[in-house]
Amino acid sequence: DVVGDEATLAYIAHAHDADGCCKACQVDDLCTGATFVPALEPEPHEGTPFVGECLGLHLTAVPGHTTEQSGYTVEDIEAQFEAKLGAMRRFDWFMDYNAGFFTVSLDEYLANLQALKMPYLAASWSWSRGLAYSVFVHVKPSQMVIELMALESHKLSGEATVTLEQRMPEERIQQMLASPPSGMILA
Repeated sequence: DVVGDEATLAYIAHAHDADGCCKACQVDDLCTGATFVPALEPEPHEGTPFVGECLGLHLTAVPGHTTEQSGYTVEDIEAQFEAKLGAMRRFDWFMDYNAGFFTVSLDEYLANLQALKMPYLAASWSWSRGLAYSVFVHVKPSQMVIELMALESHKLSGEATVTLEQRMPEERIQQMLASPPSGMILA
């Protein structure tokens, strides 16, 4: 947020501690100094974020930008993703360019996707102890694909899914099992 006039221009970075405030200033070339003022909101409960604090996935939006090497614009690339992924009915290798997240169960996410009528592709894959599941979602109109992975899904266990290779290394699965995220938290 920007407040003030030209003489007293100030940026307000939402941060829950002085370290976060300093880091927010460091990444902004126009920021010449920062003073942390504690938020008026109560401290979050352990393991929960502050209001407005969450993971953000960002793609650079430079409409009309082209690369010298390919000549494709951002819109051209987005159109290619849309043409390849469309209604999410089959797996395309473009889906391997994704942001992947682990959760305990996919069922609540599936319920939300279905309620929003968002197309997704459901997949299953084997690991050393059995079957696991993935759900791919294309964030339209971008080139972002999100893969949600879980070792459990009552909804998908009875459905036809695309069969894929193992999506997470055994070592990472063991780490997730040792300290699993709770509820709808993603890891």
